[in-house]
Amino acid sequence: MEVILRETGRIVKMKRGVLITETKHGFVCANAGVDRSNIEEGLVCLLPEEPDESARRIRDGIREITGKETAVLITDTWGRPWRLGQVDFAIGVAGMSPFRDYRGETDKFGYTLSVTNIAVADELASAAELVKGKLSDIPVVIIRGYDYPKGEGSATDMTRPIEEDLFR
Repeated sequence: MEVILRETGRIVKMKRGVLITETKHGFVCANAGVDRSNIEEGLVCLLPEEPDESARRIRDGIREITGKETAVLITDTWGRPWRLGQVDFAIGVAGMSPFRDYRGETDKFGYTLSVTNIAVADELASAAELVKGKLSDIPVVIIRGYDYPKGEGSATDMTRPIEEDLFR
C-alpha cells in the first residue's frame, strides 16, 4: 500500500480493496499501476518514471544501430471501466502520433465525422499483446505492415484532461 500511495498523484476512488488512482504521469488505473505479477515474491513492478522518454531512447537506439526510422510503444496491461477483462495500453509513445484522427472527414454516407479520433497506439499495444502473450516472457514485438501516423506524439497526449472527464 505504501508503494501504491507513493506512485499516486491523486486517489480517484476506493472500492473492494482496490484504489483507482491517477498516477504521477496522469494515467488513471488500479493501484497506481503497481504490479505484483511476473516478478519475484516480495517485489513489485512500477511503471517507468518517464515512459515517453524511455520510448524515445529506445527509438533513438534503434535508429543509431539500424539507420531506420521506427515507432516505439511502451505498454502495460490495464482493466477498463465498463468492460470486463484487461487489454494492453500504450503508456509510452515515440516516433508516431498516438491517434489516427478522422474528424472533419466524410464517411461513405456523406456525414462529417466530428468525434472519431482512433487511439491507434492503444490498438497496436493490444495487438502486440495478442502476439506475445501474457506469460510468454517475450519482451518485444515487431509490428510490420501498419502505416502508422507519423509524428512525435506521446502517450501523455492520450490522457483526457480532467476538465473533459465526465467521471472525475
